[in-house]
Parts: sequence; C-alpha cells; structure tokens
Amino acid sequence: MTGFAADPGSGAPVRKVEILLDKEVPGETRLSGLRPDVAAHFSRKDYRWSGWSGTVSLEGAPPGKHRIFVAVVGKSGLKTICGAPEIQVLAVSGSPRAPVAPVAAGILLRAAALLFWLGLVGWAPARLLASGSVALSAPLFGLCLFAAAAEAGRLTGLRPFGSAVALTALSATALLASFQSRAARPRRPRGPEAGALVGAGLVLAIGVVPLASHGEGAVLGNIDDAVRECSLADSINRYAFRPPELSRGYFSDVPLNMGRDHVRPGGGYLLSALAKAFGVRAHAVYSAAMLATMTLIVLASGLLASRLLRSFRAGRWLLPALVAGNSTLLATLYGQHLGNLLSVALFLFFLSGVLFLIRSPRAGSVWPAALAAAGALTLYPETTPVWGVAALLALGAAGAARRPRTLRRLAAAALLAAAVNPAGFVRAARFLVWTNTQSREMASSELRLLAGDTHYFPRPTVALGLEAYREDAPAPLGAVRAILVPIAGILMAAAALAGWVRGNAHVRWIAAMLVLPAASALAWTWRLTFPYAFAKFLPLAAPVWIAAFLLLAGAALERASHILRFASVAALVLAAALALPPARHVFFRAWRAVPPYDPDFEELPKLAATAAPKALFLIDEPIAARREWMRYFLGEYETLPLGAPVPGWIGPDHPRYLVLDRRRGDQAARIEGPVVADFALARVASNLGPSP
Repeated sequence: MTGFAADPGSGAPVRKVEILLDKEVPGETRLSGLRPDVAAHFSRKDYRWSGWSGTVSLEGAPPGKHRIFVAVVGKSGLKTICGAPEIQVLAVSGSPRAPVAPVAAGILLRAAALLFWLGLVGWAPARLLASGSVALSAPLFGLCLFAAAAEAGRLTGLRPFGSAVALTALSATALLASFQSRAARPRRPRGPEAGALVGAGLVLAIGVVPLASHGEGAVLGNIDDAVRECSLADSINRYAFRPPELSRGYFSDVPLNMGRDHVRPGGGYLLSALAKAFGVRAHAVYSAAMLATMTLIVLASGLLASRLLRSFRAGRWLLPALVAGNSTLLATLYGQHLGNLLSVALFLFFLSGVLFLIRSPRAGSVWPAALAAAGALTLYPETTPVWGVAALLALGAAGAARRPRTLRRLAAAALLAAAVNPAGFVRAARFLVWTNTQSREMASSELRLLAGDTHYFPRPTVALGLEAYREDAPAPLGAVRAILVPIAGILMAAAALAGWVRGNAHVRWIAAMLVLPAASALAWTWRLTFPYAFAKFLPLAAPVWIAAFLLLAGAALERASHILRFASVAALVLAAALALPPARHVFFRAWRAVPPYDPDFEELPKLAATAAPKALFLIDEPIAARREWMRYFLGEYETLPLGAPVPGWIGPDHPRYLVLDRRRGDQAARIEGPVVADFALARVASNLGPSP
C-alpha cells in the first residue's frame, strides 16, 4: 500500500504509520516518501516528504474479502484512524514454500562454508605474519586475497570460481609449508578470542531467522544493489566476462553499465564464485554472503579489540558483543547492502593492521594494512578516502620516535596495495572521480529518491546503538527509552571526556583516529544535504565509534576519580542494555516486512522460453523494486517497463509480450498465452508504440 500522511502541527514525516490485516496481522511501513503533489495541494512545503508505503503479508490469509486497517501516529502521540480499505484475496495456487527451518539450515551451511573457505585461504598469511589471533584474522586475509585474485583472473579470462580454486591450491601449499617452520608459528594472542567467536555464533544463529522467514533464495531490501550484483555474477558464470554481441537483457546491460561507470565488481565476484560452488543462481546465495560478511565484521571487531583495548580486558568482550547487536549494522544486513558490510569488515581489519605496523618491530607488519586496502579497491572503494584520513591520524598515534618509520610503512602499504591489485586501483581511482561528480549532481530531492534515499540524518546515538536505525525516518523510542537514551548519551560523553583528559597522548590520537575519519565523511555529506551518502558512511562509523568509547572509558576507569569511574561503569551498563531494544526493532521489521523479491519470480525463465525468438517482454509492475527482480530473472532477455520508450533497434521482427501476474485481478482476465505457475504471457501488437 502507498499513501501520504502529515501532521498539521509539525509537518512530515509523522511519527509512524500502522497497518493491520483484519485487525490481527501487523505489517511494516516506510516513511519519508517524496510527495511534491501533496505539498502543492495543501500549500505546505513541510508536507513534501509525507509519502509512505507499507507491506503486510497475505500468507495464510484465506481467499475472500479482507480489510487493511491504517492508522497514523503524529509527533504528539495522537493516533488517527485513516480508514479500512477492502481487498480481495484470490484463490491462486503459488509455488510451494519450504519450511523456515530447512531454509535457515541451508543459509547457515553456505555461510559457514564461505567462512571456512576464507579462513583456509587466509590461514597461511595469518600464521606467517603473526599479526594477532589467527582464528580472527585468517578469514579477513582470505577475503582480501580473493578480491585481488578475482581481479587478476579477470585480466586473464579466469572466472572468480576458477580464481578461487587456484588461490585455494596456493594457500594450502603455503599453509603446509608454514606448519613445517617453527619460526612461522604465530604469537599467542594477547586478548581472548571467545568474545568475538561467541558474537559471531549469535549473529549466525539469530541473524538468519528474518533472512530465512521469507522463503528459499529470498533477498530482502528495496535497493537495486542486490539485483545489479546478482546480474553481474550470473552473467560471469554464463558468459565469462564477454557476453555475446547480440545478447540483451540484464546479463549484458549490467556488466556493460558497471564497466562504463567504473563501478566496483567485488560483490559480484564473490557471488559468482559462491553460486558456482553450489550450482545455483546468485540470488540463492545472497543471504548467505550477507550473513557471512556480518560475521566477518564481528571477527574484525574482536581483532581490533585485542590490539586496541590491551589494558581494558572487559572491553575485548564488549566490543564484538555491541557490534554484533548494533542496529545500524543489522539494518544494513537486512537491507542487503553487501558492499557496505564488506567495507566495514575491511576497515576494521585495516585499523588493526595500522596499529600492528605502528607497534611491531617487524618490516613485514605492513602486509595486513596493505592487503586490507587491496581488497577494498575491488570490494568497496567508496570509503577509502576515510581510510586515508585514519592513516594520517595514525602518524600522531605513533609518537615522535616512531613517526618516520610509521610514515614509511604506510607509504609502503599503499604501494603494495596498488601492486597487489593494480586493476582494482585503476578502477577505484576512476570511480572516485566519477562519484565525486555524481554526489553533487544527486543533491536534489528527486534524484535522492531514485537512489532509494530518505531525507533525514540519524543522530549519533543511532550509530552507537542506543536507538534503532531505520532508513526511512527516526524510530519511535517509547516513554521509558526516551528518558534513558539521553541519560546514557550524557554518561557516555562524560566517560569519554574523562578518558580523553586522563589518558595519555597515544590514547587521544588513537581515539581521534577512530572517531574523526568517519565523522568527517558524515559531516561532508550533511553539508551536501545528501543523506544517501550519509547512510553509506554510517555503518562504517558504528563499530569504530563504539571502539573509541570503550578505549576512552577504559582510560577513565583506570585513571579517573571515583565519581567518573562510576559514570563510566553506568555508561557501559546502559550502552549494553539499551542496545537490545534497537536490535529487536530491526529484527522484527525485517521479519514482518514483505520483500520486493518474490520466490515465484523464479518461474519467469520457464515462461520466457515459450516465447518466440527475439522477444521483448513488457513488465506491468508498478513497484520499481519488484520490477527490477523480474528483470533479473529474465536476465538473458530484453525487458522494458510497460510504457517505457522502446529502443530504436527493436523492430517488427521482435515480437512483444506482456508479462501477466495471475494473482492480480486486473490481469487475470487478459491471459491468453502460455501459463507457468503464477505468470502468463499475452502477445502485444508490435505497432502499438511505446505504450501498448
């Protein structure tokens, strides 16, 4: 459902919109839709972002008439009933849904297999470099090595799965050699691994539930990143890196457009290798890749904690725990932003590598930071300028005595990153130039809306996990938490300030290295009035800001007065306790919402195979995200939204078909062609122009 809602006193967006099926089944809504027509009609500029959209699941609803009850809650808390439109549920048999438990088991199996393989690939360098906990760092090393290997494979025509096989063979050989050398044995980790491993286990066990609840192969989220990455992965697996010249559809168009705009292909590489390994299409492994990447973030936070919180042992447990339950990262997981999550994991790995090269006497200490940067060039280069700011601040953390050596090592790490991944370096440089222009061009409400953006900037308490993160509007707090969240924020600020004052110069510089880079990026996007880019950097800020708070709180506990120590302990307790409700909020929103992805879309290729050669498929689907998934499943065929301009190269010899959904009452009467599951084809005359 879609509509608009505004508060006459405070404008839009409202606090929330509630929808219920037959007063029993709750749905989920998204606020802040762009509605200039509403603003013009009421002559109220503050109604511009009054649009909303909502979903409620009809699974289990019997055929017949039902009512959707809609209520709006204003900023004052007053609830207004807006109506109860009636809908008709048709008796149409869809594709059978698998139970949640087997689907969850399948996702977990694939995620665990990916993590195990990354750990196998990265185990040898983790042992040889002695850069900390091998169990925590090995999968991160493996991810970086895979990114570089996939780029090298593209230059030689080797697909990502082939690159992965070759990399596995090399890594296994190096691992066997490392076991033969006593000198290569890693040092004993200084911090316990248990906190990170427990957090990773909880992410896998609990985080999989919303992903599995929507059916096998389902992909959540409304953005087109998943469609693009899956299309690239399937195109590579089908056509290698060169689709046939006469091919059309997303399998051809997406790689062409991504190459033209120098867009990062890393997510597509990872999905391509994973899909090939399991013999499925890329969408079927997307949730497994997302879940595994979220687990990598927890492991990377544990690795950072072991280097960062050397004198604050409790913090080594708290950091991965708070990161695992951070609502910003969970919303990114369920929003299916694979690139964002990969960026966070690599940034945490990079920061731990920077601390390693500052403190270690070994020349080889440059490699963890170098490999993290090399992986980021392919997987998510958008945030690498933030990495550069962090590297500059690391010079201050090194101190006067070690600053020249640190500068040389950082320069060496940058050169090594470009040498290890030269193709990724060239593409990333071109992309950063292109995206700088795009960020300025997209500073309008209309273009931000097309990018899946909203108009608001979350508060810092959202990144710290005290409030739930939503991409559409601020989440409701409730009466009790509306009081506790400000109190927790004040206590956390007091603890951080006490740690800053009482801590030494090294602690201050490291805290600045953790806080300022992401804060600068967020301030820059705020200045541009560009919340879409703000949302890109927010997941990057969440774990490092938590780490900075724990670092300063640890310094306060060690050196501050009794009052400030009490404030620090209270801040830690409140931060941990208040992180649970936001995580729960994000969890249940993902569980209840109906994703644009529809498992019945998987039947579309069978339907398309019944059409005549050179067919053009017209898709009559008003929801853009659903339409994009339909075009993905018709990836090897030319598709257009109904009413879109028809390209000039499509002539009378290209038969046109309208794709009909039998579950829609307005389309059921038009069915006259082949039928597969819930979809059918209707032949359209070729002389009807762009709007048949």
